[in-house]
Amino acid sequence: MKAFITILVLISTAYAETTPEVLHAECSSAKEFITTLEYLRSRNEFQLDSSQALKVSEKVATACTGAAQKFVDVVNLLTKLTVDSKSAVETAVMLSAQERGVVDNYLTIFKYAFVEDGLDLDLMNSLSMAKSLSVEFKGEQKKARDDFLELVKFCTHMKTLNLPLGSCAQTAAKVTRMGEKFKNSVASPFKDLFHFLTEAEAGPKLSKLEGLKFAEEMMGFGPMAEDNFVQAYKYAISKDGLGFSQVHALAFAKNLAKYSFKIEKKP
Repeated sequence: MKAFITILVLISTAYAETTPEVLHAECSSAKEFITTLEYLRSRNEFQLDSSQALKVSEKVATACTGAAQKFVDVVNLLTKLTVDSKSAVETAVMLSAQERGVVDNYLTIFKYAFVEDGLDLDLMNSLSMAKSLSVEFKGEQKKARDDFLELVKFCTHMKTLNLPLGSCAQTAAKVTRMGEKFKNSVASPFKDLFHFLTEAEAGPKLSKLEGLKFAEEMMGFGPMAEDNFVQAYKYAISKDGLGFSQVHALAFAKNLAKYSFKIEKKP
């Protein structure tokens, strides 16, 4: 009986040692290569020589099934927006290895940043901003896109701010990135806090620019920072609360807002 149990243990141990820890996805590399190469051959205006086209096609093929279609979609949109072919191809190769949601997010943000009736940023800033809010964004892609577009709409329509489009874009991108590690949106809390700081009867009535900078800083502590800050400020300034001056109430509320999150380890 002992010998039988020993054999079972040895068999299970051997099986465990040969079972792969990581599964390997199957890829249609030939199809991806051929699709990419034939597409490049059809675009004579790219002026790629044979070796360059082969090299690009092989890179796309390494990104597994669906990479060629992502590559084509990216090149088509970027060149339609008058991006030069070299930048379009390089960007498309990079995005071909990303999940579809990341690619769609990148294209949406880039288009809004680059076009004249959007933010009208230059090519390099548009490419960089789109990458930082998609490929480099570790949170939920849809949340990043929605937050960014909502924040841009907010600061471009706030005429009293008189922010240049470039500054508006940088503020929107910075606040959006602050929400990367949080589940909930940061756009609405940012706007609510800004209005409290600058317009609310119970607020400190800061200037628009002061309110913008203050709200931006608070979002670094997450979406809950808005609610915690407002509650703390109202309590601190109230005679029935702490009876602080405005300066001390702001400092008090800012300090409590810092504790609006805690770091939790993934199970």
